[in-house]
Amino acid sequence: MSTKKLPSVCRIKELLEYNAETGKITWRVRRNQYALAGSEAGCISDCRGKSYLRIRVDDVMIMAHWVAWAIHHGEWLTTGIDHIDGNGLN
Repeated sequence: MSTKKLPSVCRIKELLEYNAETGKITWRVRRNQYALAGSEAGCISDCRGKSYLRIRVDDVMIMAHWVAWAIHHGEWLTTGIDHIDGNGLN
């Protein structure tokens, strides 16, 4: 996670949509030539020896599972969370 301040959950919801059934996070709006409205958000990166999906929002890289939590629960986590199956890409 970046040391920069996280965007507000309102900002995240403005830009991204989370489908709880599929686990996919997509852009609501076009951000650039790669991040088109409706396209899946994020890129794969290595963190602590594991691969994770991370999403850049307002120049802050955020773990996708944190974004999913924030959209679903309406608030940022106050403690760490990881994948129960150990797969950082789902």
